[in-house]
Amino acid sequence: MKTIRKNNRTHKDILLTAQKLFSQNGYAETSMSKIAGELKITKAALYYHFSSKEKIFEQIFNETADRFLDDINNSLKKNSNENKLRSIIYNELKYSVTQNKIIQPITMREIPSEKFIKKMLKIQGVVENNILSLVRNIFKEKNINRNPELVSRTLIDSLEGVILRRSITGKKKLNIKRTTENILTVFVEK
Repeated sequence: MKTIRKNNRTHKDILLTAQKLFSQNGYAETSMSKIAGELKITKAALYYHFSSKEKIFEQIFNETADRFLDDINNSLKKNSNENKLRSIIYNELKYSVTQNKIIQPITMREIPSEKFIKKMLKIQGVVENNILSLVRNIFKEKNINRNPELVSRTLIDSLEGVILRRSITGKKKLNIKRTTENILTVFVEK
């Protein structure tokens, strides 16, 4: 095994390798030894960069959460309320598919830390508030006489149902674009 000096490239390599292992094996089955072995470095070299598996996971989670929030903010720059809503739904589904193994250990309480749950709830609140606001605006624009709070809650629950069902069944593929359009059709058509 080779030893390494602390540098940005190694730090990034550790994060990429750990994310790959978390995605393949889950949090519980990924150890510091497995991460070091995959990188062909000593455990001491790995611990030089990160004090624990949880610290590695925390950085991966935070970077993933930040990218997701950036994508949500970019969704709000679209030209119409319907396109904004479409983009938010699409991103919610995309992240649930691509980052499932990063989110799952938190929701399954494999990681005994409330900070992850709090951040996930905060992010979910941002998504839900944006969905409610957009549904209200769309209903107003289209003169749709339905309860926007009820429709928004049902839309969010439907999204969560799609995500949960995919997670439980282990289904690898999801046509995100088609699912997004189906959800929009059901909830915002007059």
